[in-house]
Amino acid sequence: MHPLKSLGLILCHQDMMAGTSGGGIIAILLGRLRLSVAKCVEVYASLSMEMFGNERWGGGIFQSRFDHRVLERLTINLLEEMTRISATEAINSVGECVDIGDGADPEREIINGEEIKMYDNSPQACKTFVTATSEEDAQKGNPFLLRTYINSAGVKNEDCAIWQAIRATSAAPAFFDPIQIGDKKFVDGGFGCNNPVEFVYNEARETWPDREIGCIISLGTGMRRALPLENPTWFDMRFPLPWIRVLEHAATECETAHQEMLGKKELRGKYFRFNVQQGLQGVSLTEWQKLGEVAALTET
Repeated sequence: MHPLKSLGLILCHQDMMAGTSGGGIIAILLGRLRLSVAKCVEVYASLSMEMFGNERWGGGIFQSRFDHRVLERLTINLLEEMTRISATEAINSVGECVDIGDGADPEREIINGEEIKMYDNSPQACKTFVTATSEEDAQKGNPFLLRTYINSAGVKNEDCAIWQAIRATSAAPAFFDPIQIGDKKFVDGGFGCNNPVEFVYNEARETWPDREIGCIISLGTGMRRALPLENPTWFDMRFPLPWIRVLEHAATECETAHQEMLGKKELRGKYFRFNVQQGLQGVSLTEWQKLGEVAALTET
């Protein structure tokens, strides 16, 4: 069996999965929608090309650089496409773990993609969450978790649709406009939590208090560079100072979270972090043309 296919089957049996921003989209594709890794790579590459293929005028100063409506349309179209195929047909035709879970009836020919919720009570479901940051908490570093499950405190996001969760975790200032969900306006997951591994650990402990953690895998996207504060560009100067401080903190927060996990004695031999050390610093999230380069550096 191709290694990507076998890994896809393994991911279908993960207990919990989480991510932020681009990682949040991937977590939803793998954990909530239960795509195989190969299909996830294909979908994410297609999303990146269409999302970042056309930059709007203004460079992110007078309006967001990219149109959030494109991301919403692509997400909703993907969900509607998945509902046209039953899980059995998908497995027989392409050998993938495809299941949209609770909230969609595979017997229906078409379902409104806007209606498919994050909440998933399927018994085989992988508990999944993405981090988002409310506008009022952006400078405090307090992420908001949009879950597919009810946590130990009884908190659930039954009314949050999948497309809304993807928009909320991806609404980075200057890239996409904020999104209003209920009484909260979200401005990206990265401000509150670029590396959600600590939250995965805490959620797992609270969800399964009587179980021992078997393995935690953290996947990085390269070592970030700090925002150049000594000689800021004109674009950097357009940000108010509090936002600059938040961005500076975000550049180092991933590694800090990693070091904290390494310090937990109970996770020795159970926690693994895979991250590209050099080469991805110069590759922007928007540079979909360099996905081949990203893959090569990751393989190396």
